[in-house]
Amino acid sequence: MSSPKFFSDFAKACNDIFNPKKKDYDLAQPTVEIKNKTTDPNTELTAKFESQNGQISAKVTDKIDVHKDIGSLKCTLQTGADPELELENSSWVDGLTLKLKTVLLQDNKVTAKFLKDSFAVETEVEVNGNDGGDDDGDDADKGAQVSLKPSLVFAWDCANLGASALLKPTASGDDPVLDSYEAGAEVTKNSVTCTAKIKEKHHLLELSIANQVNPQALLGIRYTYHRGTKAQTLAAGGTYQWDDTTTLKGKLESSGELTTLLTRQVSNDVSISISSQMDARNFQRVSPNLGIKLVLGE
Repeated sequence: MSSPKFFSDFAKACNDIFNPKKKDYDLAQPTVEIKNKTTDPNTELTAKFESQNGQISAKVTDKIDVHKDIGSLKCTLQTGADPELELENSSWVDGLTLKLKTVLLQDNKVTAKFLKDSFAVETEVEVNGNDGGDDDGDDADKGAQVSLKPSLVFAWDCANLGASALLKPTASGDDPVLDSYEAGAEVTKNSVTCTAKIKEKHHLLELSIANQVNPQALLGIRYTYHRGTKAQTLAAGGTYQWDDTTTLKGKLESSGELTTLLTRQVSNDVSISISSQMDARNFQRVSPNLGIKLVLGE
């Protein structure tokens, strides 16, 4: 029987190739990231600096394992944004993970994940604080805006079947109503994972296949079709572990955009990444966009 997974983890291998959350491909801004593990093994400090048009932006994150009964606490400070605090605990109840994220006690997000033998439940509750509205007081009585995003997945044989919904408040500040929903299925057989999702209130169909060819190579294909606009997209890509220190990642989209990322572990404490983006249909005439990232520390 297949192990259950959370709905947000459907097509995870393809997501890592085509639209990674960390924006690995987007290195147009020269980036330096410094990681420092102190003498305390429960503390990890990370500083990230980006340069754009002569201006430098910084982001500092400190993660501390407070106590086994409390969990880990992460504090993030960055230029142009409010401070963030994130508390995560997975020891209170077997199979349950709780995460609380707050931005200056104005915007708060609580995520609860519960995993059992045959099903997985994930619920996100987001509360956006109100700054008092406009000077004329038109929005002052709306109060906090609450959004709810529950999801449920059942594992059956070699498949996972699941659905997710998003309830958001209306523009007038009324109680949350159904804003969008998704449904999907994922089947894993040997080294191949096939995923199908219906999104945007059944207007968007997304199909993806990931094949772990061998321990070094992962290949992925993704196809989307929008019922309303009739728009179709196709993308192919993969990752390849060249050796213990070198990794190559790339993707080619039906629009002709070719993106690659080469990461080299220079030493235990230094790694460098170089990205390129070009139009594969006209690469002889158009120069590629290049980016670079330097990571210092483990």
